[in-house]
Amino acid sequence: MKNTLIIIIFLFSANPVVYSQLIESKLNIYLSAGTNTSYGNQDVTEGNYITPSLFANFEKGNNFSFTGTYQLKPFFSIGLQIKNTNFSNWFYDDKVYLYQNSSSRIKSFGPVIKIHSKIKDEGFFNRFSAALSLVPTINNVNVNLEKSIFDIQPVNPADDLLNSVITSFGAEIHGVIEYSITQHFGVFIDGGFGYNGLDGTLYSDKRLISSNLNLGFSIKLMKNKHYYY
Repeated sequence: MKNTLIIIIFLFSANPVVYSQLIESKLNIYLSAGTNTSYGNQDVTEGNYITPSLFANFEKGNNFSFTGTYQLKPFFSIGLQIKNTNFSNWFYDDKVYLYQNSSSRIKSFGPVIKIHSKIKDEGFFNRFSAALSLVPTINNVNVNLEKSIFDIQPVNPADDLLNSVITSFGAEIHGVIEYSITQHFGVFIDGGFGYNGLDGTLYSDKRLISSNLNLGFSIKLMKNKHYYY
């Protein structure tokens, strides 16, 4: 990840030997990967009960996403995002092992509403662009535990006490800075926040709040013929 970031920063700052006019694209494909960080209180309070949070105590997160957008206006696009997010390395303190070695995988998809800078005929904003995206999401939240949190002996694997799968709803907001290297290829940095509602049987968390920082590349298709002359 560090080496990739250095390469992208170099591309952002380098001046091409031949500076040609780039033409905007109607259809854009984005592939990215990055890190996720979960937020929230270490404990979840329900009435008189206090239990360790599952999601807020994950120390490691990563994601991979695929996004396609279609430009309707010079500054406005819509599209679809498909994303896979993983959380692991649960840690509360040295004496609590409730969710030790647990993990979560979240598969999500949703429509993309994107506002972006308008491409200029020449100059700085002919190659650089900035964008803000809103993505309402439907999520498949899968949680796997190494051992049961219920005091049942012996544990019957058929009782499904080690796995929880739910469907939830949420939203993400992203800020993106993109640099077009050629007419059909670019690189970008994407940072944002996400919210997911939760209602699982193996944990008390009612929400997941997280941030992400992603690096990726874009493929630009369907050039706007208005620019050809």
